[in-house]
Amino acid sequence: MKNNIPVTKNFLLTRQLFVWLIFYFVLVGGVFAYAKEWYSQHDENQLPSGHIELMMSKSAYQLGETVEFTVVNRFPTTVYVTNHCPNEPLNVYRWEGEQWVVLHDTVLGGKSVCASEERNVAIPTEGSRTYNFSDWPNLFKEPGVYRIALVVDHYIDIPFEDFVILQPAEVVEIMEEPVYKTSPTPVVPADPAIVEEVPVVEESKIVVVEEVEEEKEREDEDEDEREEENDD
Repeated sequence: MKNNIPVTKNFLLTRQLFVWLIFYFVLVGGVFAYAKEWYSQHDENQLPSGHIELMMSKSAYQLGETVEFTVVNRFPTTVYVTNHCPNEPLNVYRWEGEQWVVLHDTVLGGKSVCASEERNVAIPTEGSRTYNFSDWPNLFKEPGVYRIALVVDHYIDIPFEDFVILQPAEVVEIMEEPVYKTSPTPVVPADPAIVEEVPVVEESKIVVVEEVEEEKEREDEDEDEREEENDD
């Protein structure tokens, strides 16, 4: 019996140690999980699940027309976009040959719109911010295919949009042919010298001819009557 007492004590000590080890690991694991969750919620260098959209008002612009874009925040928290003034607000590229070439421009003077903006522009959840390149007109001074891309700190994806600056249409001048107004051709009377003379019959002569014809008709009728009487 005496030999069994140390064995029993050793077993109890081992069991207690094992229980304490389990409790320690559970406690440490819980603290670590809580700390990780707290850190992920308060870490400014990590964005939660979501995305950022970059949109344009249209896909083709006339040469000299102001290029406009909109940034939309699809994250559940506020997103901050850096204001790079006096440099361009987004990365700008132009397709030349077989590759994209980076373009740069700088605002001249301190009266630009971007100079009055905050260095970090806040865009709330499901909010948007519309801006344009009016302060950087030299970026799109030639016709061609362009690309703008938005880089946000701690955001892996880079949203971008492609668009075209159109070639100005050639103005074709149409020469109008002069219109000549024509007047009706006047009727020129024939030369009296070459017009054939038409014989004019006087009215008195026409009356005499009619009387002679009537007298002849009466004589013929009288002669017919006499012949009829002789036959009887």
